[in-house]
Amino acid sequence: MSIPGVQILSLSFAFFMLYVTSIHYKRNNIRAKEFTFWVIIWLGMILATIRPQLFDPIVHQLYFLRLLDLGLFCAFAILTYLGFKNHVGVLELEKRIEKIVRTDAIVNAKKKK
Repeated sequence: MSIPGVQILSLSFAFFMLYVTSIHYKRNNIRAKEFTFWVIIWLGMILATIRPQLFDPIVHQLYFLRLLDLGLFCAFAILTYLGFKNHVGVLELEKRIEKIVRTDAIVNAKKKK
C-alpha cells in the first residue's frame, strides 16, 4: 500500500495542528470546549486522510461529488464562522476601549479644573 504525497502532507499537517492545539490548551490560551472542537476537527482530518471511503455515504447523501468537495465546504464554513466571531470580538473590544478612554478623559478633565 503506497501513500500519495498529498496524504503525507495532510497527515503531517493534522498531527502538527494537534500538537499546536495541545500546546495552546496547556498554556490556557484556549478553553476546553475550543480544545475539544479542534481535536475533533484534526482527528476527522486524519481519519478522512487514512480512510476516505468511510465518508462516502455522507458525501453521496449530501450530493457532493468527492470527499474533497465536502472538506472544502466544511473548511469554508469554519473559516466564515471564525471570521465572523473575530469581527464581533473586535467590535466588542472597540466598545470597551472607547468606554475606558471616555471615562479616563472625564476623570482627567475633572482633575484639571
